[in-house]
Amino acid sequence: MRSIGKSDLTALSSLVYRADYMQLLLFLVVTCLSFSASAASTICTIKGDGIAPKAISWDMDSKKAKIKDFVGKEHEGRVTLVRPHNEGLKVNLVFEDLGKPFQDKTEYIVFSISADEHRVVGVGYKSISGVMHLDLSKGNYEARCVSL
Repeated sequence: MRSIGKSDLTALSSLVYRADYMQLLLFLVVTCLSFSASAASTICTIKGDGIAPKAISWDMDSKKAKIKDFVGKEHEGRVTLVRPHNEGLKVNLVFEDLGKPFQDKTEYIVFSISADEHRVVGVGYKSISGVMHLDLSKGNYEARCVSL
């Protein structure tokens, strides 16, 4: 039986270091993949005129949405439809209390134009005899969106 020399210990510690490094690397890769796969919340800042909303956000897990109007008041809504579009998604968001008393419902569609460019398009609906009718354009704006 041969004794363990200094070079053997160096080789062994090098292997242990590599194993630790690989475990750390694997942990980081799995964590990043699971984080990006579960990017549930998205926040968009909207570039627009004086009556444009300031921001819009939604959570894919809870299907809840929020919008900050041009005076800074927050309104709650819901995600009604999500589908692939260009390099991202197209998301429909409905707000029941935004636009009252003039509109009965407001809907915004947020969609990607490229990896870092988005558009936000809004419309208002009016209920007449129990039927929803398109009533008003709420604008077509550039936005910068970030998923968390």
